[in-house]
Amino acid sequence: TGLEFLGAVTVLQIASFPVPSTSQDTTYSLSGDYAAVSITIPAGAWPANTPGPTLTVFDQSALTTRRRQSTTSIVAGAGVNFEPEGVSFNSPVSISLPFDTTADYGDRVLVVHKLVNTGNGSSWEQRPYTESADPAIDTTAGVVRADTPSFSAYAVLAVPPPPAATATTPVPDTTPPPGPSASPEEPGVPPWVLVLAILAPVLGLGGWAYGFNEYHKRKEA
Repeated sequence: TGLEFLGAVTVLQIASFPVPSTSQDTTYSLSGDYAAVSITIPAGAWPANTPGPTLTVFDQSALTTRRRQSTTSIVAGAGVNFEPEGVSFNSPVSISLPFDTTADYGDRVLVVHKLVNTGNGSSWEQRPYTESADPAIDTTAGVVRADTPSFSAYAVLAVPPPPAATATTPVPDTTPPPGPSASPEEPGVPPWVLVLAILAPVLGLGGWAYGFNEYHKRKEA
């Protein structure tokens, strides 16, 4: 089943499907209690010369032990292993995974994660989902959707919500607007020029009167 690295697992359902169409999108779904578990493969995404997909639903207890879940993140439902193991697609495929709709997850967010075998353990990688006509979380069907470029074991984890963005209030600019630019001052008239301008006529008139008086004195003599 490709789950040997998890140790003993309890298989809840398994189904194999034919090679997907190359000309149109193909959706495969399980049946019974896991009818909402599905995979949608875009046209042309399935690699050539690769057998059709196999979906194996297994009990979450193997994941709980492997995850060593804490009070912050918990495994929220059964795991689903998608095979052929390690196959990669020409474009991402959409998968739907189950979660327990009766559990209380508090403010945690339900997100699909890929279980990666690291050789000496395992780790989880969160998988994104491109919103479409189907929501990422379907509480009625009890599934969470995600996009993935390759096959592996997947499960829904309830994880803490991302930190809220901190709103910042811009500090108002109290700098007064610039006033009109001052014109350069005209150079002032020196005081001595003003004095000269006033005395010049007086001095000139005085000189003329003096000369006229001297003229008459000489004439009378």
